[in-house]
Amino acid sequence: METGLVVGLAAALAWGIASYLGAIGARQFGGWITNIGASVFSFIVLVPLAFIALPDRPAEPTLGDIALLGSVGIAILGVDFLLYTLLTMAPVAVIYPILASNSAVVTVLAVILLGEQVSPLQAAGIMSVTAGVFLIAWRRTPATGPAGAPAEEAFTSASLSATPRRSAAAAPRQASLSAITAAIGISIVAGVLLFIVVDATKRLGWYQPIIIDRMFQGAVIGALLVAGFPPRAHLRGHAPRWWLLLVLMGMLNAIASSLYGFGNQFGSTALTATAASTFAAVPVVLGIVLLGERPQRHQAVGIAAAIAGIVALGA
Repeated sequence: METGLVVGLAAALAWGIASYLGAIGARQFGGWITNIGASVFSFIVLVPLAFIALPDRPAEPTLGDIALLGSVGIAILGVDFLLYTLLTMAPVAVIYPILASNSAVVTVLAVILLGEQVSPLQAAGIMSVTAGVFLIAWRRTPATGPAGAPAEEAFTSASLSATPRRSAAAAPRQASLSAITAAIGISIVAGVLLFIVVDATKRLGWYQPIIIDRMFQGAVIGALLVAGFPPRAHLRGHAPRWWLLLVLMGMLNAIASSLYGFGNQFGSTALTATAASTFAAVPVVLGIVLLGERPQRHQAVGIAAAIAGIVALGA
């Protein structure tokens, strides 16, 4: 079996499980602590891989590369914080298909900036993703849930400073319009950042872009912790199993990122991207089966259309 297909599927599985764990962790710790755990533990896993990856690096990064990838890493840290915050106030099955549509942004940028051509299948994928996101965002009737179900939460600036919920309250069964709008914005920004990383990977290999952005993320996290953010009270009172969840999440993120980069460097980029793009299906299914999430019927059609379009984009 082709290398790109194997590592792409493995990356999709690891990313998918990590995404689901990220939603669970965010509802316990809040967006920022979950973000810290994902980044720090991912970095710890990636550092020893330098002994394997660096001897085969195709090129040395310039100072410009380091500055650019470092800036991307810091921006990704902010994007992930917003994402984990959204997952405390909206269903996994709604947010992740929107986020995964960033592959459409990457494709459009490749066409505009690199002069690449899209196949008819990829063009159909872009339309499918666009239609899917529209269906997810559109609700024909006000979203209502079972009696006692939590009401929709608006995404506001106050959401960013919320204290950890410690899993005391379930997330709403439907996403508010502001949460969906924020998810679409995050997807666009994430697509631009991913495009920059993919371009650097082609020149520098799979390892260097990953470790550079994690190093800059670690520096920012360290500075914020020294400055007292998040408050120490937010870090206390979590059972050990929750910290183990963050460890597992970070490990899976590191594994997925490494496999994805490896597949792009040594295997077929098309097969790697196609296989890895299916990751969104994992948190969607787990959210429906394990968390009892119930998207509206037309939203379910939109979720299916978005995931199908994402797969087509990788072809």
